[in-house]
Amino acid sequence: MRWMIRIASGLVLGVGIALFVFSEQTETRFAWTIQPPLTAAFLGGCYWAAFVLEALVARSKTWTEARVAIPGVLIFTTLTNIPTFQNLDNYRLDAIVAWVWVATYMVVPVVMAALLYLQLRLPGTETPRTAPLPRPLRGALLAIAVPFVGLGVAMMVAPEASGALWPWELNPAESTYQSFTEPYLGCWLIGLGCVAGHAFWENDYHRNRSVFPSMAALGVLQLVAVVRFGDVLDTASPSVWLYFFILLGLLAVGLCGVLLRPRPEQ
Repeated sequence: MRWMIRIASGLVLGVGIALFVFSEQTETRFAWTIQPPLTAAFLGGCYWAAFVLEALVARSKTWTEARVAIPGVLIFTTLTNIPTFQNLDNYRLDAIVAWVWVATYMVVPVVMAALLYLQLRLPGTETPRTAPLPRPLRGALLAIAVPFVGLGVAMMVAPEASGALWPWELNPAESTYQSFTEPYLGCWLIGLGCVAGHAFWENDYHRNRSVFPSMAALGVLQLVAVVRFGDVLDTASPSVWLYFFILLGLLAVGLCGVLLRPRPEQ
């Protein structure tokens, strides 16, 4: 399992480079063309935040410290197969990067599910919770988990209706991509929401020490993406300001989790 997470962290780092660094060049550097560049940068930021999470999880000494990331990663990689195979005709199938994408999302969830089954069968004891989270911080995790999963499901099931809630146009008329982009974002929202929900359930600093740096990184990266490509935002729309509020909230929750000293359980 540790090696699987290490490999996964390397994969998401590479995808993040292609999407976040070269957001305006996806037609030549990625599996399919993503327009506008802010959407590519958003996805790239998610992948880099996942790299932070997985890299830290791979260094964990116990299963109870590592498992907070596993269900979210497994759910995300499994769900991503849905938009991948629905939209395969839009992929650059003459490029190796497209086949690497397809193979990754076919193989990773199967291997991870098998490893999770074996991991759960190993003998051992549950590491006790010794540093519970403050109630406001734990509540913030739940406040992230529920709407993220809810909106993520909506974007996968009803992309046209739910896409109208997004702060920028995900399927511009000039785009060469012929299918909805919303399901890809929906997969990420569900995966991120599952991680936040799992952290809420774990309710321990030591078990969640990998989650908070990743959450802070996600907030920072998405704010950087907006600075770079924010010209597509309609600042008159309430969804734009709600989006900024969410990003600042992610950053605040992540920094609180990183900076606050754990309090011992009484």
